[in-house]
Amino acid sequence: MKKRLLALGLSLGLILACAGCGSGDGAGDAPQGEPQADAPKAAEKLLLGVSLQNTGDVFDRILYEGMMAYGEEHKDEIDLQILNAQGDVNTQLTNVDQLINSKVKALVLWPRDVDALTPAVEAANAAGIPVVCVNTRTNGGAYTYVGSNDEEAGRIQGEWLAEKLPENAKYCYLMGPIGHSGQIGRKKGMQAVLAEKRPDIELLAEQTAEWDRAKAMNITDDWLKSFPEVTAIVSQNDNMALGAIEAVRTADKLDSILVTGTDATEEACASIKAGDLAMSVYQNAHDQGYFSADVALKLARDEWTKGDMDIPFEAVDAENVDQYIAQYEATE
Repeated sequence: MKKRLLALGLSLGLILACAGCGSGDGAGDAPQGEPQADAPKAAEKLLLGVSLQNTGDVFDRILYEGMMAYGEEHKDEIDLQILNAQGDVNTQLTNVDQLINSKVKALVLWPRDVDALTPAVEAANAAGIPVVCVNTRTNGGAYTYVGSNDEEAGRIQGEWLAEKLPENAKYCYLMGPIGHSGQIGRKKGMQAVLAEKRPDIELLAEQTAEWDRAKAMNITDDWLKSFPEVTAIVSQNDNMALGAIEAVRTADKLDSILVTGTDATEEACASIKAGDLAMSVYQNAHDQGYFSADVALKLARDEWTKGDMDIPFEAVDAENVDQYIAQYEATE
């Protein structure tokens, strides 16, 4: 789709360049010596830079598609220069340097790591380029945040577990990349709720699967062998939760082990409907992508004065999953 947007931009430029050309006959009819009015110039399009941490799983792609939808709607106003770090911090730092050197008018950054990408934000600040951090914050630099509060996602998940898990339940915890703000915030929020409301619940093990389904399946398989008493597998995203479900299914323990996730992707909602995934926490990836581009454009025009934009999380389980499935079906 990126290539299609670039092609549209090039085509538009050709149309504008040729709009005043005609066949040459009109120019011959003009009186000699009478000045001709210049053709009106189209407004200059703004170049917005986008540095993505990855587009590897479903949530990543939905967020990216939200950005591209905004770019398509505003193709007469902006060009998006999008670089994908493919999960590598050093690559993302290089990508941001490239975007700064391209003299983008605003930068949308989806940071891979809260500490490692702080210098990237500071470099853009030094270059006078406004920064939007989408989905994930950094620990320093000046930026506008568009996304959800990860601690709130953890609290929502914790509240659900506190209500549903039996007395003296035991769980294993699948996390995102260590140092990612989602990994930090969701853990903090969930564990705060459990410590307050259900101190009887015991954490058996925790490990990062880096948002990856296959890694989560293998880790869960090992946990099921090491901890036969486990009551729940709690995951910081749906991709890992769905991997965990495969391991639990293979062990024939879906009836005795709850699996929960975060994001409430379309696939996760289908899994909840089928009775496999117990719950998720809806995070609107499309709107995060879409509005991060919108805020970036407004910052480039010095029109944004509202500060951070919060996009709330929502608990999803068997009781309300149908409304989320209907939302996905309406956009197909």
